Amino acid sequence: MTPRALFVLIFFAVHFFALGALDEDKVAKEIGQLVEKKLKEMNLQLNDKISDETFLRRAYLDIVGRIPTVKEYEGFMKNRSSTRRKKLVDQLFNSIGYVSHSFNYWADVLRVTDFLKKSTGEPYKHWLKRSLEINQPYDQFTHELLSAEGPLFKPGNGAVG
Repeated sequence: MTPRALFVLIFFAVHFFALGALDEDKVAKEIGQLVEKKLKEMNLQLNDKISDETFLRRAYLDIVGRIPTVKEYEGFMKNRSSTRRKKLVDQLFNSIGYVSHSFNYWADVLRVTDFLKKSTGEPYKHWLKRSLEINQPYDQFTHELLSAEGPLFKPGNGAVG
């Protein structure tokens, strides 16, 4: 399994968790086994567990696209719960920061612009933001995007953009 394939597996597993479609512990165990197997095949060892500071910085950068504030840092470091990392990831994925960061990524991938030929691109941008806010499943997102037709300014028809 290539690193990219492993990333894709983890990405979809995370999104299925949000839907409650998969048992989180079971999937985490399977992913761990796949990683362990690949490391053995490549004659490599698992890296040491990262520090809380490193985890906090990476989580914020990867999920919301910024470093944590001093207040966020202090709050995380004061929390001594064994599940604090998991709770932080859940909190970040349910934040407006995640939507904003994801919007920037998808707007780039989908070539979202302010103007579409003779009209504004606002309905398209609104549709994309709303899809991310409601954590729309990827298959539905793609279906709406590929099957959209009709006038751009018809209410609920932003995917046409």
